[in-house]
Amino acid sequence: MRNPFDQGSTIANLAQVMGAPGIDWIAPIEPWRPLSDGISFARSDEQLGPDGSPELESGEKVEPEMLWKMRYRVRRQVANVQETEAPDGWLGSYVTRWWNG
Repeated sequence: MRNPFDQGSTIANLAQVMGAPGIDWIAPIEPWRPLSDGISFARSDEQLGPDGSPELESGEKVEPEMLWKMRYRVRRQVANVQETEAPDGWLGSYVTRWWNG
């Protein structure tokens, strides 16, 4: 299985972590031109703009939380979860609560 976060080259992969290549790569300082927030990294199938942020067809900026959910394929929360009967015992009720969120 191919790594979805592999950008195709060592330099491109390092740039996702350390920012755009520059003198700040060799100094222990904050990146001058970061390409990510350090939490959410671009996937290889994602279209990025010149500043490293995702390009959307509408031209809108993506909120950080929505970007994180999009990149890591977070499941949508089900609005109407039906209560189910928990099996007998503490373990059964724990598993049911965990499963239903």
